[in-house]
Amino acid sequence: MKSLQLMQLLLSIVVLVLVSIQLVLTAALFILVLAGNPDANPLHNLSCCFVEKKPGLEGVWIMGGPYNQGKPCRIDRHNGQLLATNENGGVSRIQLLENNQISALNWENGMVGRVSRDCSRIDWANGTWWSRASDQKK
Repeated sequence: MKSLQLMQLLLSIVVLVLVSIQLVLTAALFILVLAGNPDANPLHNLSCCFVEKKPGLEGVWIMGGPYNQGKPCRIDRHNGQLLATNENGGVSRIQLLENNQISALNWENGMVGRVSRDCSRIDWANGTWWSRASDQKK
């Protein structure tokens, strides 16, 4: 009886190891597909400011309107995350989306902004926009 229980335990361990190996191989395959097939990568459609960080999203921006015009805003990198600070001092984590879009996760239930191809302007879904501070334009 004990030998049967021992064999069942060993079989369970072997199954767990095989499942773990399968998960690792699946993850590795997924990474290889994304690296080898740009169309499979959701970030492939993003402009150079997302991918190459030239000039990038980080730095000082100016509120363009329609209200609080001229007030400074910022996007900074902190612990590997992009953080935006609006003209009123509100802070939100930024998530990169497809098609040159970003989402300010902590503002208006994830307010979306469209970034211009040259990263000089962000048009937010609430009708406001940020323009790159003049000393940071290309």
